Amino acid sequence: MFITPASNIKYGSNPPYSLTDFYNFYPQFTDKVPEIVAQSFLDYANCCLQYRRYHGQWKICMGLFIAHFLTLYLETLAGGENSSADDVISSAQAHGIITSESAGSVSYSQDTGAVTNDLDGWAQWKFTSYGTQFASIAKLLGKGGMLIW
Repeated sequence: MFITPASNIKYGSNPPYSLTDFYNFYPQFTDKVPEIVAQSFLDYANCCLQYRRYHGQWKICMGLFIAHFLTLYLETLAGGENSSADDVISSAQAHGIITSESAGSVSYSQDTGAVTNDLDGWAQWKFTSYGTQFASIAKLLGKGGMLIW
């Protein structure tokens, strides 16, 4: 396959990146998720993020990508194996911005439209601060001309 540099398509292999690298940068995740989960998201990041696109920002983007997905994973945990179906469903629902709250009769409203209506605008990355940081860097690095002949 012939890809010109102007195509903005990056390919190639990535340098090594391990869970140890991730945990050194984000120790708050150590022992919080099963190793198979953390490794799966590391493998996912390694498939999605090409070093040739991110260069000097590749390691930070790998970490942000993994931290984002591990945070979402942790948010969906619903009390372990004794959880009810309602607990599991509730923990997996999309969370939006709380737009109003009440104390009497316990009521609140949230707006998920800001996230769910923005699929072209990196929607799911807005669910965590790690995702927001990743999207900011990725959008900067993804800019550039694209010419298709």
